[in-house]
Amino acid sequence: MNAIIEQLIANFQETQPPELTRRDVEIPWLDNKIDTVIGMRRSGKTWFLFQVISDLLTKGHPIESILYMNFEDERLLPLSVSDLYLITDSYYRRYPFMRDQKSFLFFDEIHNIHGWEKYVRRLFDTENVHICLTGSSAKMLSQEIATSLRGRSISTEIFPFSFSEYLKYHHISSDMKRRPGKKRRAVIENKLQNYLLEGGFPEIQNVKHEYRVRILQEYLNVVILKDLVERHQISNTTPLRYLSRHLFNSTSCLFSIWPKNT
Repeated sequence: MNAIIEQLIANFQETQPPELTRRDVEIPWLDNKIDTVIGMRRSGKTWFLFQVISDLLTKGHPIESILYMNFEDERLLPLSVSDLYLITDSYYRRYPFMRDQKSFLFFDEIHNIHGWEKYVRRLFDTENVHICLTGSSAKMLSQEIATSLRGRSISTEIFPFSFSEYLKYHHISSDMKRRPGKKRRAVIENKLQNYLLEGGFPEIQNVKHEYRVRILQEYLNVVILKDLVERHQISNTTPLRYLSRHLFNSTSCLFSIWPKNT
């Protein structure tokens, strides 16, 4: 496992930050808090971490001060909470001088490791580090994180693209400080119509309609079957599917789960 972790650290250090669409949200970055980035699956949490890492590099922080680890990487399996110390031990063995400086630790989807909270709390209390975590909202709700980390954390929620971010993705100016002319207005109105039809999930942008629908249906299936069913131990999923279908067909309408009186 040591060799795998050292290889993953080396791979990240040699990788250039990817091109990305800048999100209109920032983490608080408080010295006395652990930053947690939560949100629905496929909303762009990992790419937001890359944005934060890119900002650190732009500000002059050396790449050696940054540790990124993705806990959905199958090469880390089977990794238990008792093995997590190997990650930071390997990092400081590679860069011993960082013991005397602040390091920035990014742990992506760390909720996959049962008992991760104890490891993170120990790092926060004993090392000169700033920690940023990500996790799906079904696994890491803000109130649960606050309980697990005993008030040491502050959460930032990532949503699919806003309309402003959607415009930036499609290389259209989203500056609304000046009134658009008729040409730019027509383009924005056209994109707004597309945005309302297509949605803001990053992965489905520029995807053909037939594939986009299938991808979004897969998102829904994962959220229902994996997140809701597993989290709340729902044994009868058929009513849940009917309820979700009804809610999606009645957007912005009031609803009640109780049967009408007869």
